[in-house]
Amino acid sequence: MNKEEIISHWITSSREDWKTARELYESKRYLHALFFVHLSIEKVCKALWIEKRGEAVAPFTHNLLRLLNEAGIELEEKNSQFLADLNKFQIEGRYPDYVSNIYKVTNRKLASNYLEQAKALRKWLIKKLPSNL
Repeated sequence: MNKEEIISHWITSSREDWKTARELYESKRYLHALFFVHLSIEKVCKALWIEKRGEAVAPFTHNLLRLLNEAGIELEEKNSQFLADLNKFQIEGRYPDYVSNIYKVTNRKLASNYLEQAKALRKWLIKKLPSNL
């Protein structure tokens, strides 16, 4: 696959994860919805990383801030903080020791807020990719 095909794959997969996040939110599975929100944004970050770095394989990391930093994408402080907070749902959502703690703080209001912020940030990040994708 060439660079454009790889980036297209990441973006297509991100769209599917975004749909899944919305469906999980609507079914009141808020923790899982936020896990997929993170996954969707992670895939956009990996597409950007590949675009900016010119390499075919993105790093094996889930850290959104690291991916964007290495891609040379500068963020406003509020977006950096949001992504740092969103990273918790990727990490803590996977490990049993943390799941019960994160379930306690994850509710409809929090998930709705995260979805709203993520939607705007995801759209902004996608606009940084070439328009032909």
